[in-house]
This record gives sequence, structure tokens and C-alpha cells, in this order.
Amino acid sequence: MANEDARARMEERMAAREADRKEKLAGKEEDGQTEQRKQFEKEFATQLREITDMCDGFSALSSIDTSQLDQCGEKIEALHGSLAKMAVFLPAATLRSCTVAVTELEQRLRAERERLMPKKKFAFKNRNKVGATAVPTPSKEQPTISSVSNADSISAKHADGFAAVLATCPGFRDAQDQQLVRPAGEDASGDYALSGLRRCRIWLLSASTALWIRDLQDCVLTAVPVAGAIYISECKNCVFAIAGRQIRIHTSTACDAYVHVSSHPILEHCREFRFAPYPALPPAHAGALAAAGLKPEHNMWDQANDFDWLKAQQSPHWCILPEAERNPQLSFAP
Repeated sequence: MANEDARARMEERMAAREADRKEKLAGKEEDGQTEQRKQFEKEFATQLREITDMCDGFSALSSIDTSQLDQCGEKIEALHGSLAKMAVFLPAATLRSCTVAVTELEQRLRAERERLMPKKKFAFKNRNKVGATAVPTPSKEQPTISSVSNADSISAKHADGFAAVLATCPGFRDAQDQQLVRPAGEDASGDYALSGLRRCRIWLLSASTALWIRDLQDCVLTAVPVAGAIYISECKNCVFAIAGRQIRIHTSTACDAYVHVSSHPILEHCREFRFAPYPALPPAHAGALAAAGLKPEHNMWDQANDFDWLKAQQSPHWCILPEAERNPQLSFAP
């Protein structure tokens, strides 16, 4: 009986020591997470102020180099990326306020980009179809901001940005079952746009400052690197081989993207996206990455940020395209 009592007291002491150890360990972990949150909030506030100051500077200008706007966009991307990584540790109120702050910066930058973007006379050029038949001249009727913003699947502010660009820069629009070629050697100092294409094979062999892609279905695009950002919206069942400093994809479904990008690809309201590395450039375009300010060794193709998935776990909306399913025929030669 005495032995049993002694054994019971010993077990109680051991259980008490174990409980005390776990309590202290939990306290240390909580202290560590609290310190991590404080550090994040401090860094977030510093970066937020820096980006806000940049936007304040833009508001005083009447013109600007596109690269300055792109740099600001990259900083906003990085800020959102750090927020996404910390989301699981942040109180709900902190997460909401930080998310709102980033969204407001994005809206402000978008407004400044639209204001400072130089306006060009709208003109689509005739392109040659591989084989000899000319691509029909696009309709003279231009998209308006109101008509684009009525699209059910895209927010008004995002549609406004696309509408403004589509009305002021060259590109291919409203074609079906065509092979569309922008030949090498064309002016690379402006933006380029693709819109309203169905079942088309597209080659863009001249660079641009930015590439705008909207409302493509069942299309395959191969493009040489651009010097700035690539914006994709409302696309379905497409394959893109694209390279740029930023890639932003909005309201698109079931697409494969072979990319070279120097910042995290951004997804908003997208589903069934798969990413793979950009295909090797042929000798004729060997210097295209460097000309666009991209480093061959720095490619974040597999590190997308999904703005609809602020959790530490992998987003269910995108994945890596398995090597066995990658297309080796994404040629840069029409």
C-alpha cells in the first residue's frame, strides 16, 4: 500500500513538472510570435510610408518614366507578399487593416499610371497571317470605359484601366482562327494590347514597355520579353509564354503560363492556373532578356501570390505545371 502511495505521488510530481514544462514552452512560443508580429508591423509601417511617399511624388508630376511606376508596383507586390506570409499569425483586425492599406495603394498607383500614361493616337496595323493572307483590319469602333466596366467578371476600377489602355495603344483585336504576327524590329517604346481573340496563335517578336491582354479564349501566345509589366484579364483556356518585370493576372481560368518574371506573379480572382518556366530564347532573340532588364538567373515563375488566398498554405487556385505536360513546341518562329 505504501509503495502504491509513493508511486502515485511520484507520478503526480512528474505530471506537474511536465505540465509546467509545456506551459513555459507555450509561453516562449507565444512570446516569439508576439515579437515576430511586432517586427512585421514595424517593417510594414516603414514600407507603407515609403510607398505612400512615392505616390505623393507622382501626384506632383505631369509625366514620368514607366520604370518608376513599375518600381512602385514591385514594392506594393513585395508588401502584399510579406502580408500573405504573416497572415496566419496576425489578429483578424490587423490583417484587415493591412489588407485595406495595400489595396488603397494599388488603387492609387493605378490612378497615377492612368493619369501619367502618355496618350497616343489609336491605330491598329495590318499584320500578315502565316501563309500570306492578311489579318483583317480591326473595327474602327473602339471600346469605351463604360462598355468594358459592365463585364460581370471584373471590377469597375480594373476594367477602367484596361479600357483606357486599349483605346490608346496598338495591338491585335477582335480576331478569330487567325495566326497573328508582330514582326521583330518594331518600335519598342510603347505599350501593346491583345483583346477579343478566339482560337488564335499569336507571336509578338518585338518588345514593348508593357503588354495588356484581355478577353482571350483558346489562344496560344509566344512573346519576347517586355521591359515593364504584363497584365492579363478575362482569359480562358490559353497558353502564354511571356516575360516581364511584373505579371498580374485577373479573373482568368484554366490557363498555362510559361513565364520569366523578376517579382512574384500576382493572381486575383483566378482558377486553374498552372505555371512553368519561360522557354529558351532562340539565337535571334538571345539578348532579349537583358534588353528588358531581366536577369536569366532570377526567375520567380513558381512563386505566385494569390490575392484571394492570404494563408500560409499553398493556394488551391494555381500549381506548377508537371514537366511531363509541358509543351516543348512553344516556338518563337511563326
